[in-house]
Amino acid sequence: MIYKNRCANCHGLKANGVPKLKEQSGTTAKEASAQGISSQEKENIYGPPLTTMSQEDLLLKLKDLRNKDFDSKSAHSVMQKNLKHVEEREGKISDEKMADYIYTTFGSSSK
Repeated sequence: MIYKNRCANCHGLKANGVPKLKEQSGTTAKEASAQGISSQEKENIYGPPLTTMSQEDLLLKLKDLRNKDFDSKSAHSVMQKNLKHVEEREGKISDEKMADYIYTTFGSSSK
């Protein structure tokens, strides 16, 4: 449920990623949402595909997010913040269980 309710927003319902959206100047957030575009008022939502990663790589990525400092404008720093917000709402997430879930549900072992 955590993946579906939180992670899928950026990484896609099937973990196949979400493409970057180009902002449309002069478009409100409400108009943009109805048209499937991004407005000036929103940041681009982009999550790379996770389907091509091994279970070990997924686990390393999750652990790296917890242990490293990233440039404040990097995608990794955004993910660190997102992870903190998710865990505030949902409780501590096991990196091992999340990597296993993503890999077995969407990765090469699911095919």
